[in-house]
Amino acid sequence: VEDLLLLARLDDARPLEHRSVAIDDLAEHAIEAARAAEPGRLIQFEFAERPLVIEGDPARLRQVIDNLLANVRQHTPADAPAYVSLRPAGDEVILTVEDTGPGIADADRELVFGRFARPDDARGREQGGAGLGLAIVRSIVTAHGGAISIRSAQPHGTIFEVRLPVHADSQVTLS
Repeated sequence: VEDLLLLARLDDARPLEHRSVAIDDLAEHAIEAARAAEPGRLIQFEFAERPLVIEGDPARLRQVIDNLLANVRQHTPADAPAYVSLRPAGDEVILTVEDTGPGIADADRELVFGRFARPDDARGREQGGAGLGLAIVRSIVTAHGGAISIRSAQPHGTIFEVRLPVHADSQVTLS
């Protein structure tokens, strides 16, 4: 229900909190939580530089990362490694979450961002959530002025790439 309410708020273009956010710290905490949830899975991460600061809603940006990592847990074997990277690219920060699972069929790539999306008929509800996670990710990313894309990893797997704008006047005090 909370996920549906969030989507409704995002649909209504209700403003999100906007403040300086060290997205590298958010990603690191999300990775730690994912490792705690599934200690047997290898999750590697790489940060091109630190700190990487953007303007945004820290709780919602953390939800983006959490949902992408939950997607890895739900749709890949437990022994399939995952890779997370963050890097600056001009006036953007690029977050990449890559898995080494079975991948997503070309025809289903855009479908996975739909609400209640379950493109693979073989997956039952016991295999994951309600099919809202990636719809929420796209809505949050869009509300932050960013974009998300999906492509195949080689030799198999899926890569989600999130591009979020950086604001030059952003400053954050890191502890």
